[in-house]
Amino acid sequence: MSVIRVATLSIVLSALFLTSTANAQGGNPYVAWYQDGAGLSHSNCTYWAWQRWYDVYGEELPSWGNAGEWAGNAAATGYQVTIQPSVGSIVMTWESPVGHVAFVEAISPDDPHTFLISEYGFSIGTEYHERWMTTDGSLLFIHPHAVESSASFAGDGTAGAPNIDAL
Repeated sequence: MSVIRVATLSIVLSALFLTSTANAQGGNPYVAWYQDGAGLSHSNCTYWAWQRWYDVYGEELPSWGNAGEWAGNAAATGYQVTIQPSVGSIVMTWESPVGHVAFVEAISPDDPHTFLISEYGFSIGTEYHERWMTTDGSLLFIHPHAVESSASFAGDGTAGAPNIDAL
């Protein structure tokens, strides 16, 4: 009986999460899921990075194309792009042939080159995922303009801009 309750709770929670991500706020130009040529379902990293940015900053980013085009297109539209991570930036990697983007949630207090990301598109069939990464100078980070944040970060305690010292 308890196995059935756990399975039911898991299904209900999954349905709630999928419903909340399917009803994206703002004018997100990316889809949350797509199927590849083999019919396998993938979550879309560009959807998550765009949506997380909107949720935090209240700013609708333009459609910058595939993930590997984001840093160049961001720089061309006036965003600062560097090789240094910061909380609230978008990291662009070459973990796939068309690139990969994710949202930087935290910086390690022990190493400013190690950071926590939230992402979609980590593996087939996986929606939301978090992991720690370390930059080696090959990653690019898209930084926000000086705007007020509409959401707080874990451990921040405010609804304002991220407080890196509090993480």
